[in-house]
Amino acid sequence: MQYSMRKLCLFLWAFSLHISASPYSPDLIFWQSPAAEKLSQSIVIDTYQDSTGALWFSTQEGLNRYDGKKVETYQPNIVSRGGIAPGLIHGVQQDSYGRLWVVTQTAIQEFVPETRQFKTPDAFKNAQINIDDFTLGPNGNIWILIKDKVGIYIPLTDQLLIRELPLANTLGPPTSIKLIFSNEAGMLAAVGGVGLFSVSLAGSSIVAKKLVSDQALDKAQPNVLYSTPDTIWIGTVRAGLFKVNLLDESVTQILAGSSQLDLPSNQIIAIHYDGNGLWVGTGRGLAISTDRGRTFHVYSNFNSGLNDDPVYSIYKTSDQTYWIGTYSGLAQGRKSVTRTVSRSNSNLLDNTINAVDVSKDGTLWLGTESGASFRRPGEAEFQFVNSTSHPTLTDETIMAISATDDLVWLGTFEGGLYRYEVEDKNLTPINFDPSSLNALHARGVTALLTVKNGILIVATYGGGVSVVSPSGTVLRTLRAPEGTDISDTAFSLLEDKSGEILIGHEKGVAVLSKDYKELQPLEFESLLTNNVSLPENLNIVALQHSSNNDLYVGTFQTGLFIVRRSPQMEVISVSNISRQLKLPSLSIAGIQPDSAGNLWISHNKGLSQIEPATLNIRHYNSKFGLSNTEFYVGSSSHIKGGAVFFGGTNGVAILDGTATKEEQVLIKMGLSSIKVMERFIPIPNDLSNFALELEHKDTIATIEFFGAEYVAPDEIDYAYRIAGLEDEWIMRGNERTVSLTTLPAGEYTLELAAKGTLGGWNWSALTLPVIVSPPWWASTTAYISYITGLLLIIMLSIWRYNANIQNSRRREFELGERVKERTIDLERAKIDAEAANRAKSEFLAVMSHEIRTPLHGMIGMNELLLKTRLTSQQTRFGQAALNSGKTLLHLINEVLDIAKIEAERIELDEIDTNLVALIDEVCYLQGEPAQRKGLKIDFIPSPSINSSFSCDAQKVRQIITNLIGNAIKFTDSGRIIIRLWLDDDGDVHFSVADTGIGIPEDARGHIFDKFTQADASTTRKYGGTGLGLTISRNFALLMGGDLSIEEPERGTGTLIRVKLPLKHGDQSQPTSSAVVGIVTEDNILADSIDSHGRLLGFSCLRLSSAADLLEHPVTALIADEVLSKIELDALEEYASSTQLILASPIRSLSSRLENSAWIGLHRPVTSAALYEAITAASPTDDPEVVPAKRYSGLVLVAEDNPVNQILVNEILQGLGLSVVIAQNGKETVTAFGQRRFDLILMDCQMPVLDGFEATKQIRSIEARNNSKRIPIVALTASASQDEYRQAMASGMDDFMTKPFNVSQLEEKVAEIMGRPAIPGHKLSSTPSASSTLSANMPLEEPLLDEQTLLAIKDINPEKGYQLLLKVVATFTDQLPKMLDDLAQQAGKNDKEATRKACHALKSMSLNIGATQLSSALAHHEQQAKTGAKALSAEEFKHLESTAALTLQALDCFIKQQDSTT
Repeated sequence: MQYSMRKLCLFLWAFSLHISASPYSPDLIFWQSPAAEKLSQSIVIDTYQDSTGALWFSTQEGLNRYDGKKVETYQPNIVSRGGIAPGLIHGVQQDSYGRLWVVTQTAIQEFVPETRQFKTPDAFKNAQINIDDFTLGPNGNIWILIKDKVGIYIPLTDQLLIRELPLANTLGPPTSIKLIFSNEAGMLAAVGGVGLFSVSLAGSSIVAKKLVSDQALDKAQPNVLYSTPDTIWIGTVRAGLFKVNLLDESVTQILAGSSQLDLPSNQIIAIHYDGNGLWVGTGRGLAISTDRGRTFHVYSNFNSGLNDDPVYSIYKTSDQTYWIGTYSGLAQGRKSVTRTVSRSNSNLLDNTINAVDVSKDGTLWLGTESGASFRRPGEAEFQFVNSTSHPTLTDETIMAISATDDLVWLGTFEGGLYRYEVEDKNLTPINFDPSSLNALHARGVTALLTVKNGILIVATYGGGVSVVSPSGTVLRTLRAPEGTDISDTAFSLLEDKSGEILIGHEKGVAVLSKDYKELQPLEFESLLTNNVSLPENLNIVALQHSSNNDLYVGTFQTGLFIVRRSPQMEVISVSNISRQLKLPSLSIAGIQPDSAGNLWISHNKGLSQIEPATLNIRHYNSKFGLSNTEFYVGSSSHIKGGAVFFGGTNGVAILDGTATKEEQVLIKMGLSSIKVMERFIPIPNDLSNFALELEHKDTIATIEFFGAEYVAPDEIDYAYRIAGLEDEWIMRGNERTVSLTTLPAGEYTLELAAKGTLGGWNWSALTLPVIVSPPWWASTTAYISYITGLLLIIMLSIWRYNANIQNSRRREFELGERVKERTIDLERAKIDAEAANRAKSEFLAVMSHEIRTPLHGMIGMNELLLKTRLTSQQTRFGQAALNSGKTLLHLINEVLDIAKIEAERIELDEIDTNLVALIDEVCYLQGEPAQRKGLKIDFIPSPSINSSFSCDAQKVRQIITNLIGNAIKFTDSGRIIIRLWLDDDGDVHFSVADTGIGIPEDARGHIFDKFTQADASTTRKYGGTGLGLTISRNFALLMGGDLSIEEPERGTGTLIRVKLPLKHGDQSQPTSSAVVGIVTEDNILADSIDSHGRLLGFSCLRLSSAADLLEHPVTALIADEVLSKIELDALEEYASSTQLILASPIRSLSSRLENSAWIGLHRPVTSAALYEAITAASPTDDPEVVPAKRYSGLVLVAEDNPVNQILVNEILQGLGLSVVIAQNGKETVTAFGQRRFDLILMDCQMPVLDGFEATKQIRSIEARNNSKRIPIVALTASASQDEYRQAMASGMDDFMTKPFNVSQLEEKVAEIMGRPAIPGHKLSSTPSASSTLSANMPLEEPLLDEQTLLAIKDINPEKGYQLLLKVVATFTDQLPKMLDDLAQQAGKNDKEATRKACHALKSMSLNIGATQLSSALAHHEQQAKTGAKALSAEEFKHLESTAALTLQALDCFIKQQDSTT
């Protein structure tokens, strides 16, 4: 109890604080810059930010450019090749023309951003000079100092003027000179040993006039010169700092002193003025003054985050960040938003602040681990109330304080409540008696609140809420009413605007009535509007109002909630806004308003400021001045209209009025690089006239950019849009690149936006025009040529018109005669077409009848056979034959339906159908593609669906498949929920709800039109034709129902509801004694399992932890895979004798499924899978008949597919034959020439050389050598007549279609080689033993033909299982590679290559029994062959999904075989 109470109940009510300090004590925080370790050298002597926002750091060993992520280093190099001139780099400046100038010891150079090189002006190429200092003057001219000479470089004319510096009243030769330009005084020069001069250019001469006379200044050696309004500051080598007032020409020397407010050193190295204060870099730290040099606050490596004491450079960038160059590296700094009070700057006994309050007279009261501390206004030190001063205080851990002028209440951790009289200093404990209603019921006090008439409300840990009179009498203690969700453990108190008291407790929020006599729960969880899973205990630790009636609720580990309320204080909605706000932590510590109406949230990762009106948010951490980022729960307070306080383990963080109104800075953006195809595009400094020009063949351009905010560059969010192509902004997170691919010809504007930690979105941060040129045949010149040619043609036509007019009249008569003849021909053609159409319909009807007649006989005889006494194996054989017959019958019915649709004669085929099983199957098939996108999919049938229904099952299946497929396609994150229920009239309803992009209300009127989607961008982004909803709705209407789009329950996504008035069939009343336990935090998953379980007759029980098993024993326990390892381990321990089932995604890699203690249950949950998992049984198969070897000889097998190679090799070797494998047609021809073979089995479709061409070459060799003709049998996965004719024409002797079994191949071998087949030898096979779907469900082609797989196993009597594993492993290995090859060919739109890839993959799939996959591939092979199209992206996605399901089915089959082997 002590641990949890300390974790949840450490509260601080902060205070108004008066601290004696220096006239200026700026709150600054410094830290080592992340760029420091990447610079060319540690000492930064100059920092500059250019117009793009990039920073330039000059060091003693080179120049560095920094954009928040990358550092580009330029070191002195060969000047003629664009390198930096040798010598020390003095610094960088950018003139008004956007030119960036770099000044070194030997030259001035211009940085050329297009080439990333440094251009040396002609004026400096042969100049032998040594530059000591420089400054940028008016008109873009650069002034430099060369010993005692002054140089002026004029970029416009590329001239360098060097003149002597005339010195008046010279005391001796100058030892140092510094230059600066002042708006008030012009160009100034501080000359060591001489003084301060005004310098100007008169004609071709330099004129120097001494500005002021001061003996100390004249003797000093200047180190740095700086100009502020009306003042010149001169930093010297040893004589401190001089201030020259330009208004009265007075000179003030500021020297170092011993006081904390004095300059720390007389060595002045750098000066900077930021508009508020003067920053002085000295040999002993950074000194800052806001009173024009009278006092200083000093920062050094002893009291701040500066790297070292000598400060060489100071600079402030556009994001208000300070850059300090020290001897040991580069530091960054910012003004802190907070001030901290702790033991380091006061006489507090303890840094741990648990409680705080301020009385009306201004007395500050603090609760610590060492008692209570208080300080009266005007006093410098704290006084204490502890066990030393008051022995009656039995617990010094003060958890809550409520103070008035003469009375203070102290709540302790485990010592109860105390009443302290300020004037008499009397400390009295309050009565504690759990058996009395007029006493406290718990000693742990968590919160105190003084209301009107001095009444005190006391929140306790486990003892409810007590009401205490000012005299200390407990008026009453209220415990949680029975039958409510109110807890006796309360954490927070807030007086509502209605006068009622809000109480945040363990399970939610309670309301204490105005007369303090009744507790009522506040509606919370039931009004949640967003899909958030809530824990059993919310632990409400913070409550706060906004400026309106909204209530903000902070929880310990579930984040921040907003409770919207009406003017009558009625709760309208409750939303968890943690994700929307991107809160860094879900553990809220406190919520307090500031004077501007903003809300401040403390958590264990710092502070966050929220604007309630817009929900804009800013986050603050240690880089904003927080001395610690861990705050105690509830440790916060505010003074109305004043400061805000947050406390924790290291004292109190105070936000004053100015800090809470910190100005937001919109982030600037710049370009880092532009790469078009494989070449980089030069980027100028000035982007105002720059455009990215692309040719039509430039299919990809990558633009890299950066945000010029350097506090936390990795936390900058970026967005872009292409004006002229799309209106919506595309969010990129912290990704700093965007790629433009295959833009059509035209003009666009790339708009870039950024949002940093210092402000909101800058939606106009950067724009880049993009011009895509058309190909030459679509250029303006080409169109002019086209028009010219067209005009010539028109003129020629007019000229010929007159010549042809007579011929036209003559032909009119002839044409009339021909029209009459054509009319007669058309009438005859129409009659012939109608006759052909009738013949087609009659053919379909006759053929279907002729096929159906024997097929019905087969089905009937199999049904009769299954009613006789059979072995288990014979039953499986019979059931397989029956299912195959029904499947074939279903396919024939579909063929007829196609004809009926064309003739608009579609009819319903109603059968008794198990709707739950039907939707289960569709959901399971769609589960893998959904989970591949990271989506959850769950089916929740109503337990009232306890009967079958008469309906056209195929059309119902098509409706639900279309709806779920659309939901997966248009949903990028979240989940999909399918529900099935009956209304009061007994009509069937099912719905599909998702959290996707939704359908706008204005698009719902035409969404059911053919070939229509919500808008054109939907087709571009997601693909599709827009027929799915149209077909589904027509099917629903055909069955007497309807399909409608409705408002989603959670406000986002799409909700589609289907109503079907179906006739009820027989009811089933399942009974079972099984009790199933469910452990998950996912309510939807729990509902899905519960509904399916109740339909199966199971009793389902929701459990919260493993310990619940002690009170509620269960038959089987289903646990969510996402539970922690500790929770799952505990379940294994507590349920050692219970069947454990792990609910996991289809693609789950959980190692627990390898543990025999667990059985897997894939999501989405189906009734069949649930029943099988709970009643887990492992059937065994009867021994199979195996063949004996009968043949001898050598066979050449031409086959490129590894799976097919293994199968053919094993079958032939099992027949006693020797086998040679050739990978392609070329190898086949080579092998034929080397050895004598008895038979060649030739695959028709192979790489390098196909089977047809290889056969022709073999026959040609036989003819040339006059040798015996070797039998060649074609092996192909295609059964078309075209391929058969092509095989025979190439010289092959026979034709076999894949897949084939042992008996088929043996019969072919016997026929070709002249030897009899083994009579009666047949492969045995078994149907699937795992299928639990209703027999009444419409049959569909299965994923796997298990007979084919079992036939592979039976090829080798001794090692059949190992062979099966080898074949499956080879298929599993080859499938992804062949799919990748298919994707590449389809992407190139190479129809022939696509056809070959489909054929090869189809062949391999047929031999493994992958029926659905091979059928789909056959369809796409035919499409590519006819030239209709290669393969669309949507069709390839479907193939991938089918392939993934096939691999899962293979895995399940192998596991089943494991259990029976």
